[in-house]
Amino acid sequence: MNLTKLVIAFSSLTILFLGCKSDEQVEADRVSGGWRISKIDYFQKGSSTPDSSVNYNKSSFEFGSCKLTASNRECIGYYSINGLDRTAVNYSITPQGDRMSLSLVDQNNRKGIDLTGSFQIQENTNNTLVLHGPASYKDKNGQFHLQALDVKLTLNR
Repeated sequence: MNLTKLVIAFSSLTILFLGCKSDEQVEADRVSGGWRISKIDYFQKGSSTPDSSVNYNKSSFEFGSCKLTASNRECIGYYSINGLDRTAVNYSITPQGDRMSLSLVDQNNRKGIDLTGSFQIQENTNNTLVLHGPASYKDKNGQFHLQALDVKLTLNR
């Protein structure tokens, strides 16, 4: 009889432990899939007022679904702005679920705006994701400016 209770208690704890998702896994599940980049607000570094806002119709972000484990802390995704070739990124979400870090898979494959850095997740609902963080770019002379400005990305499903 005691062995039966022990087996039931162990089974219940195993189901409870495996059934609970971390906040970062919940956020990773929520962002996974395809998003349309509907607008990007551009800010001078440190400013709270955007210098410009651009609406995009041919821009997308794809966050791959992944299972976060102790050894796998990153997921893979892609973005394309204004129809340029897709840029592959690794992304991770903080355990609190409030920040997302993006890093390029191939540092030599910078197309247009480079969205490498740590982004504040300002909104994350079923249909809207708003990220605020740094951006890098190449100027018309080909000079690269690392995290020279801030952007607010508004993504919609």
